[in-house]
Amino acid sequence: MKPAILVTGAAGFIGAHTARALKLAGEEIVAIDSFSNYYSTELKDLRIANLLTPLGVTVARCDISDSDALKKTLEDKNISSIIHLAAQPGIRLPVERYGQYVSANIDAYLNIFTWGLKNGIDRITYASSSSVYGNYPKAPFSESFADIKPISFYGATKLANESMAPTIIRKSKMKARGLRFFTVYGPWGRPDMAYFRIAANLISGKPFNLFGDGDALRDFSYVDDTVNAVIALHNELESRPAEYHDVVNTGGGIPRTLAEMINIAESQLGLELQSNVSAKHPSDVERTFADATLLNSLIGKHTPTPLESGMAEVIKWAKDPKVSALISNWTETTV
Repeated sequence: MKPAILVTGAAGFIGAHTARALKLAGEEIVAIDSFSNYYSTELKDLRIANLLTPLGVTVARCDISDSDALKKTLEDKNISSIIHLAAQPGIRLPVERYGQYVSANIDAYLNIFTWGLKNGIDRITYASSSSVYGNYPKAPFSESFADIKPISFYGATKLANESMAPTIIRKSKMKARGLRFFTVYGPWGRPDMAYFRIAANLISGKPFNLFGDGDALRDFSYVDDTVNAVIALHNELESRPAEYHDVVNTGGGIPRTLAEMINIAESQLGLELQSNVSAKHPSDVERTFADATLLNSLIGKHTPTPLESGMAEVIKWAKDPKVSALISNWTETTV
């Protein structure tokens, strides 16, 4: 059997879709996840049952912030490279819960790199975020910007990851690449995200909590586009020399407003969303807008999935009886 790609965070939204795509491409997969209760574990179980179980992929339970647990889980596995997608997501955890970001985004990150170095892994691709840009005054956001300042603690941990990687892999054979994800959406997504709540609340008739007036710009990235970028960038990294490190935007560079997304979903369902409007959250950035120049130079130019097409897939998924009966409950399990 050929060596496997280790996918961390494989019960998560991007992780499960990535593990599925890799398996469909003929790769061997080792999939692990902590199954944290940040949002519904029922949703995570159903995500696995629908995306991974039919392909014979199982997800081992492992909290990688525990280095001993990580070592034990992987001790008999033949791993060739790592796609590290496990993290504490979201920007709205209160300060008294910031330790969750540190454990999942710093401690676990260091552990997976350390394990990789000790076990001869020469390639690791890891999740960063567009949150590292904060409210940068220029757009589109380029990887070349040197003075970026996150405005959320989550974004700060991701920028820390990017700073840590070159120092960790120094004087080793490992190469690493950080992927700055931009507002990824799609079926089997995360219930703390606006698009998920919009679909859920339209179906349930419950009011949507709208922070601000809906004019915030987001570079919405359909999950299939993001997964294709993850895998292509991981493959491209193989050609790089030891100690190489870079970061790459994975957004398509076509920002839209939240109000536009709401209008699209309303039109597709033939329903009107009821909203409770409150002030913009202090950790919400004004816009995300990817410069896709580097991405296109590395893996070839791609045409992003239009928001209308992507939301049609979300609505189709949300209307499935096995989802629609539960989707409203899932949105109540997050911050």
